[in-house]
Amino acid sequence: MMIKLIFSLYNYFAQRKKLLFGILIVMVGLLAFAASRINFNEDISAFLPKGKDSDRINYAYQHVGAANKLVVSVSMNDTTAQTNEERIIEAVSFFAEEIQHADSLSTYIKKIDYQIDQQQVLELSRFLVQNVPYFLTEADYQRMDTLLTEENIRHQLNEDKRLLMSPMGMVMKQNIAADPLFLSTPILKGLQAFQASDQYQLYNDFIFSKDRKEGIVTIESNFSASESRKNAELLALIDHSIEKTQKHFKNQIKLHYFGSVDIAVTNANRIKQDSFLSMVLSLVLIISLLIYSFRNAKNLLLMIFSLLFGWLFAIGLLSIFKSEVSLIAVGISSIIIGIAINYPLHFLLHYKH
Repeated sequence: MMIKLIFSLYNYFAQRKKLLFGILIVMVGLLAFAASRINFNEDISAFLPKGKDSDRINYAYQHVGAANKLVVSVSMNDTTAQTNEERIIEAVSFFAEEIQHADSLSTYIKKIDYQIDQQQVLELSRFLVQNVPYFLTEADYQRMDTLLTEENIRHQLNEDKRLLMSPMGMVMKQNIAADPLFLSTPILKGLQAFQASDQYQLYNDFIFSKDRKEGIVTIESNFSASESRKNAELLALIDHSIEKTQKHFKNQIKLHYFGSVDIAVTNANRIKQDSFLSMVLSLVLIISLLIYSFRNAKNLLLMIFSLLFGWLFAIGLLSIFKSEVSLIAVGISSIIIGIAINYPLHFLLHYKH
């Protein structure tokens, strides 16, 4: 039954070759259109088996606080010269303004941090003062007993008066009014226990490394680390801003960045390059072997076109069920090129026989 159907189709199209090629052209056009709509996912985790545990781990990784952040380090280009903190601050400010101007619509950058807002520090201090009882320990009550003496109160109020008359008075007056004896100061110091790292410090409200040789700028991407295409565009903006900053400061300043976003983009680019290279090498080796064996241009073209049609058919059909496919999976398809070309090779050999 199947043999009769195949022979009847062959006999029908053998007499109507124009119709056959017309259907082929339409089919190729439709498949090419469908394949053009599919998105290639460059995330390594997309190739891994799906399951509750793996999905939970991937979600946690992509939404963890530092998963979409970059750290830009700003330092003097000449490491042997004395560090000029003021010059580094100028470079940090210039770079931050450049990158914010380049992404004026906040398309790529969610947040950029390079300077501590003293207003936020004061708000934190005010919050602690208003909620002091929740933070007090037995040791704090004993300490307060020693502070609440007439002599100590007089001394502290004189210090408050001196502070209010200083340039810091405008900033500190609300805190002094709320806590004139500074009973909450040890509580603020106690928050240092929650500090994740002591590798950073402040200098004129700017974030520096512990040795004050590098200014620090943190950039949070609007996209997760897996969206390497958009993050690659963000890195291009950062590279352009770094180039302008270094040119403005006559290469006296050096800037470089690192972080999970940079790693994800680098991995994705490496995957694309390796996938393309592996496919090209496999095609070159197989075609070279076929040329040496067949030495017939028509048969070679038939095999290559059948292989390309099979690839187009697979991607086009896949686009109906999936909106995206792992780029790694497409790259691994280079492994089966030799297997795929075996079928037209087998057919042509038998046809010749």
